[in-house]
Amino acid sequence: MCCRQERGSPLKNPGASIKAVLVGAATGTALGLLGFWLARLPGTYAMGMAMFMLTPFAAGFAIAMVTQDHPNKVIAATTLALLTSLTILISAGLETILCAVTAFPLLLGALLTGGLLGFLFRKLLAKFTSGTKFTSVVLLSLPLMIFTGHRIEMPTLLHSRQEMVTTSIRLTGAPNLV
Repeated sequence: MCCRQERGSPLKNPGASIKAVLVGAATGTALGLLGFWLARLPGTYAMGMAMFMLTPFAAGFAIAMVTQDHPNKVIAATTLALLTSLTILISAGLETILCAVTAFPLLLGALLTGGLLGFLFRKLLAKFTSGTKFTSVVLLSLPLMIFTGHRIEMPTLLHSRQEMVTTSIRLTGAPNLV
C-alpha cells in the first residue's frame, strides 16, 4: 500500500479539516483587520513594525491556537487569512494592489512564523493542560499586544526623521576656468 493513512490523518475526516481551516482563517482575518484598524486609529496613517510584523505574527499565533493539531491546516489557514484580509482591504479601498503585492512576502513570513510558534506553543500547552481557558486568555490578549506595540512605536511614527544630505564636488581648477 503506497499511500497509507496515519492515525489522526486529515484525510479520515475532511469535514473537520475544512472546518478547522475556515475557523483558523476567520480568526486570523479578524485579528489582521483589527490590527489594521488599530494601527490607523490615532489618525497617523503611518504603519510600522506593529502593522507589518506584530499583527501578522499575532494572527498566525492565533490561527495555530484555534486550528487542530496539524501543520498543513495551520499553513492553509494562514494563507487563506492573508489572502482574505488583503482582498477585503483592497475591496474597501483601504489599500492598493501595489501595496498588497509589495507587503505580501513580509506578511506571509510573519504569519507563518507566528503560526509555527503558536503550533509549538499549543503542543507544549497540551502537555500541561487540556482546558480551553488558557487558550482563551491568550487569544483575548493578542489584540491588546498589537495595540500596545502600536502605542510603543507611535513616537517614531508621528515625527518624521530629519536628515540633511549634502553633496559637493572638489575641483582643482580656478573658479573662472571651471
